[in-house]
Amino acid sequence: MKLIIRYFLMLGVAVSAALSVPVHAGAYDDMVRAISFGDQGSVASLLQKGLDVDSVNKEGDSLLMMAAKEGNVNVVKTLLGGK
Repeated sequence: MKLIIRYFLMLGVAVSAALSVPVHAGAYDDMVRAISFGDQGSVASLLQKGLDVDSVNKEGDSLLMMAAKEGNVNVVKTLLGGK
């Protein structure tokens, strides 16, 4: 029984790790660029493809904080809907 539980725990970790990988390595940069241009469609698309809405830059600013600083209400709403 312990072996079965351990197997499923390891399987869950492997699946979780696989699902957390962004669609491509530059996805975060694409998201920052989309936020700065107010491109709501690209923001929504990147979220749908699995980009973590809670990602932060090296200064600790979240995507939501960046969008708020840009003053784009529609992008802010899209990011809030991505949680």
